[in-house]
Amino acid sequence: MWWYAEVVAHVLAHHERQRAEQAKPPAPPAPGYRPEVLAALFGTSTAGGESR
Repeated sequence: MWWYAEVVAHVLAHHERQRAEQAKPPAPPAPGYRPEVLAALFGTSTAGGESR
Protein backbone atom coordinates (compact mmCIF):
# COMPACT_ATOMS: atom_id res chain seq x y z
CA MET A 1 0.00 0.00 0.00
CA TRP A 2 2.88 2.37 -0.74
CA TRP A 3 0.59 4.37 -3.05
CA TYR A 4 -1.96 5.14 -0.31
CA ALA A 5 -0.09 8.15 1.10
CA GLU A 6 0.36 9.57 -2.40
CA VAL A 7 -3.35 9.22 -3.19
CA VAL A 8 -4.31 10.91 0.07
CA ALA A 9 -1.87 13.76 -0.62
CA HIS A 10 -3.33 14.28 -4.10
CA VAL A 11 -6.91 14.28 -2.80
CA LEU A 12 -6.05 16.79 -0.08
CA ALA A 13 -4.28 19.01 -2.63
CA HIS A 14 -7.32 18.83 -4.90
CA HIS A 15 -9.63 19.95 -2.10
CA GLU A 16 -7.29 22.79 -1.18
CA ARG A 17 -7.29 24.01 -4.82
CA GLN A 18 -11.09 23.89 -4.82
CA ARG A 19 -11.25 26.00 -1.62
CA ALA A 20 -8.78 28.52 -3.04
CA GLU A 21 -10.78 28.81 -6.28
CA GLN A 22 -14.04 29.38 -4.40
CA ALA A 23 -12.42 32.08 -2.26
CA LYS A 24 -11.59 34.19 -5.32
CA PRO A 25 -14.05 36.96 -6.18
CA PRO A 26 -15.87 36.41 -9.47
CA ALA A 27 -14.58 38.15 -12.57
CA PRO A 28 -16.40 41.36 -13.48
CA PRO A 29 -18.86 41.12 -16.35
CA ALA A 30 -17.75 42.11 -19.82
CA PRO A 31 -18.50 45.70 -20.87
CA GLY A 32 -22.07 46.18 -22.04
CA TYR A 33 -23.74 43.84 -19.54
CA ARG A 34 -25.88 45.52 -16.88
CA PRO A 35 -25.20 44.10 -13.39
CA GLU A 36 -28.89 44.11 -12.41
CA VAL A 37 -29.79 42.01 -15.46
CA LEU A 38 -27.06 39.49 -14.69
CA ALA A 39 -28.18 39.38 -11.04
CA ALA A 40 -31.75 38.63 -12.12
CA LEU A 41 -30.61 36.02 -14.62
CA PHE A 42 -28.19 34.16 -12.35
CA GLY A 43 -29.82 34.86 -8.98
CA THR A 44 -26.75 36.51 -7.49
CA SER A 45 -26.50 39.63 -5.39
CA THR A 46 -27.59 42.90 -6.97
CA ALA A 47 -25.39 45.90 -7.66
CA GLY A 48 -26.29 47.34 -4.24
CA GLY A 49 -24.99 44.23 -2.52
CA GLU A 50 -28.36 42.81 -1.42
CA SER A 51 -28.58 39.08 -1.76
CA ARG A 52 -31.47 37.58 -3.71
